[in-house]
Amino acid sequence: MRPPARGHYRGVEVHSGRRSAGGDEHVWRVAVMIGALLRGTLVEAALIGAAAVEAALTTEPAWPRIACVVIAVLALPARRRRPVAVLLVTATALAVAGAIIPVLISLYAVATRSSDRRLLAGCGLLAVAASLFSGADFDPPLGAVALAVGYAIITAAAPIALGQVVRRQRELRDVVCRQVGLIAAQAGTLQAGADDAATKGAAENIRRLSVDTLDEVRNTTHPVRTPATPMS
Repeated sequence: MRPPARGHYRGVEVHSGRRSAGGDEHVWRVAVMIGALLRGTLVEAALIGAAAVEAALTTEPAWPRIACVVIAVLALPARRRRPVAVLLVTATALAVAGAIIPVLISLYAVATRSSDRRLLAGCGLLAVAASLFSGADFDPPLGAVALAVGYAIITAAAPIALGQVVRRQRELRDVVCRQVGLIAAQAGTLQAGADDAATKGAAENIRRLSVDTLDEVRNTTHPVRTPATPMS
């Protein structure tokens, strides 16, 4: 009897319960990986494109402002590795040239990678200060000040709140996948050591359903699968 295929999920060895012929399972997994890569690439291109379009439409033709915005847009791809550093760069562009989209993107990146409330509060305040400075009027009416402050706070809070939701969903997904992976591994062990056909069949069904569940969880939660990286 051919032994079941094996796989790993975060250090947990599981046996694949999918029956494949002629490498169909391998092709399916490669297709899923390519699809995920394409989705990630399209999202990245859309975000950077939106930031570039905003810069082209709103930045005044002054070289210091143009330089700040260009640097901020070019820094966005590094936000997963250096989210706080990128936030500092984009906040500078917001303060100097009024470019808001790069700051929103970098705030979201920080929030998906940290649960430190002091850090998140500090990043939010930095974005609020940059937003207020970008539209500074040295003799504004009181109502305009209140409106500007409220708008800046809401604008900074939105990506942070969304990022925290995504981070918690990612952590929950990891816990579920690890537990289901352990169930699959235990079922495979039980199947290998069982003497009667009924036990082997039940263990096989548990293992197969567990592996299928892992695949479903990974596929349905792809949008929140943001790799955890060190904050800097």
